[in-house]
Amino acid sequence: MSRPGLLVFALNLANLVTIVDTTIITIAIPQISSGTGLTLSSGVWLLDAYLIPLTVFIVTAGRLGDRYGPKILYLIGLSLFAAMSLCCGLASTPTAIIASRALQGLGAALVTPQVFSMIARALPSHKQAGAFALSSVISGIAGVMGPALGGLLLYATSWRWIFLINLPICLVSFLLALATAPSMSGGEERRTDFTGIALFTSALTLISFGVVEGNRFNWGQVWHGITIPHILSLGAVLLVLYLLSQRRPNSLTPLALLRRRNTTLINLVSVTVQFGTIGVYVSLPVLLRQVLELDVKSVGFVLAAMPASSVLVALATKYVSTSIGLKYTLVVGLLSLTAGLLLVASNARFGGALGAIVAGLLLGGVGTGLIFPVRGLIAMQDAPRLMVGAASGVLSTTRQLGSVLAASVTGAFLQVNVQTTVESGLPANYGDAVRYSLLFCCCLVGVGILFSLVLRQDRSVARTRRGSVPRSQSRELRN
Repeated sequence: MSRPGLLVFALNLANLVTIVDTTIITIAIPQISSGTGLTLSSGVWLLDAYLIPLTVFIVTAGRLGDRYGPKILYLIGLSLFAAMSLCCGLASTPTAIIASRALQGLGAALVTPQVFSMIARALPSHKQAGAFALSSVISGIAGVMGPALGGLLLYATSWRWIFLINLPICLVSFLLALATAPSMSGGEERRTDFTGIALFTSALTLISFGVVEGNRFNWGQVWHGITIPHILSLGAVLLVLYLLSQRRPNSLTPLALLRRRNTTLINLVSVTVQFGTIGVYVSLPVLLRQVLELDVKSVGFVLAAMPASSVLVALATKYVSTSIGLKYTLVVGLLSLTAGLLLVASNARFGGALGAIVAGLLLGGVGTGLIFPVRGLIAMQDAPRLMVGAASGVLSTTRQLGSVLAASVTGAFLQVNVQTTVESGLPANYGDAVRYSLLFCCCLVGVGILFSLVLRQDRSVARTRRGSVPRSQSRELRN
C-alpha cells in the first residue's frame, strides 16, 4: 500500500472508532451502570457525556486545525481518546466513568474534523473524491453499527471491552499517521476567535443539556428556579450572538460557508438523517427485548442488518452517483431509508414478524449506503482549502447535534407513550411506543427529502468515470 494509502487507512481507523463510540454503549447501559454504581436513570449520561463535548467542540477543533495544522490536533486528540478509553474500561465509580466519557468525547472532537482536512492536504485532487467518499461512508456506517458491535462484545466478553478494544486500534492509527502524514502547517497568522469559541461552546452546551435533560426534569425546574425553558432560551440567545459575531474577520465559522445553498441544505438533511438512524437504535432494542424477548446476542445480530446492507450498497454508490449525480443519489437514499423505517414501524405495534423487521432494516441500510458517501462530498463543495477544517467541523457538528436530538427526542417519545398507557391502567405497550417513535422519525426524514430536492445538481459529478475527476469538480472536492 502506498504512503498516502496508509495515511487514509490510519485516518479512517480513527474515524471509525470515535464515531462507533457514540452508540456502541446503548445496549450495555444496564451492565455498565451495575458495574460502576450508576443508577439506571443516570445511565443516560454514559451516552450524553460523550455526545455533548463531541458536538460542542468539533467546529472549534476544525478551526484550530486550520490555524495550527491538522496533524498535531489529530495526534493530540487521538492520544486523549485512547487514554480516556482505558480509564473508562477500568472505571469503578460513577464519577470516574462519566468524567472519562466526557474527556473521551473531547478527544473525539479534536480528531473528527482533521480527517477530511488531512486527506485534502495529503492527496492530489484527482484522488480526493474516492477518499472523501470512503470517509463519508465510514462516518455514517460507524454510528449505526455501534449497537450491533456492542451487543456482540457484551455477549462474548464484558462491558469493559467495549472501551478497551479502542486501544490497539488507536495505537495503529497513531503510529501510521505519525509515520505517513506529511508536515502540515497551519494557515496564515491570524487571531484566534476566542469570543466565538466561548459563545458557540456555551450556546451548544446549554442547548444540548436542555434537550437531553428536559424529559428527566419534566421540562420544569432544574435548580433554584432555573427551568429547562430558561436554559434553552439562554442557549438560543447565545447562538444568535455567536452568529452575529461571525461577521468579523478571522471568525470561527466563516459565514461564507453558510451562505452557500448546498452547504446549508445538506447540513439540515444531515440532522434529519440522524433521526432515521439513531432513532432506530434508541427505540428498536426496546421492541426486541421487551416484546420479542430476544437475548443480547440476538439483538446484536438483528441490529447488524442495517450496517451490513449499508456497507454493501456503499461500495456501488460511486457508480450510481456517476449516473444520476450526487443530488438524486441522496434523494433515492432518503426515500429508501423512509420506506425501511415505515416497514419496521408497521410491524412494531404487535411485535410483528421478525423477518419483516429485518427486511425493513436492510432496506433502511440501502438508503444509508447511498446517503453517507455523497453527504460529505456535497457538504464540502467550494470550501477554500484553508477552510476545510471549518467546513468539516460544521458538518460533523450538525451530525452530532442531530444525534443528540434524535436520542433525546426519540427517548422522550418512548417514555411518554409508555407512561400514557400505564397511567390509563393498562399494561405498558412497548410496541405502540416504538411504532410512534419510528413514525415520528419517518416524518423528519421526509423533511430531509424536501430539502434534498432543492439542492443544486452538480452535473460534473454525473460525468465522473472510474475515479477521473473533471477539473471543475476537482476544485470542489479539494475539501
